[in-house]
Amino acid sequence: MGAILKPSTTMTPWWDVEVRRESAYLAASVYVPATLSRERTTTAEERAGAWCAIGAWDTLAPGPRSALLAALDQVLTHPRYREWRAAGGAPLPDSITATLTDDRVLIHAPLIRYDDELDGGHFAHAELGYEYTAPLRAAVAALT
Repeated sequence: MGAILKPSTTMTPWWDVEVRRESAYLAASVYVPATLSRERTTTAEERAGAWCAIGAWDTLAPGPRSALLAALDQVLTHPRYREWRAAGGAPLPDSITATLTDDRVLIHAPLIRYDDELDGGHFAHAELGYEYTAPLRAAVAALT
């Protein structure tokens, strides 16, 4: 079990973060309510607020770049991340890329995606290993 963090104003309404010992869960807050009932069809607005699997390592992130950066900053400044680093955990610097696609961030990273096969590739929760968090933050920050 991890620690569920209070979203910053920059993250709202797009992100909720849960930090764990070696990873963080990034929840697409707009889309989460849509996943509670598998019997109904999600709306275009809900899907726009979801993660979206594009390929094996390619995933479209919900919300604006600033909200994703705030969520990643929340992970990187949390004591669990610092504990992981102190125990010998190290970022994998050349493993992540990011590009802008229609004002959303397209991430090339080994995310663990949950239920990405249920709604045409749209899903609510992704798990990001700490070794990928700082490189992802750097890749997203470099976008213009």
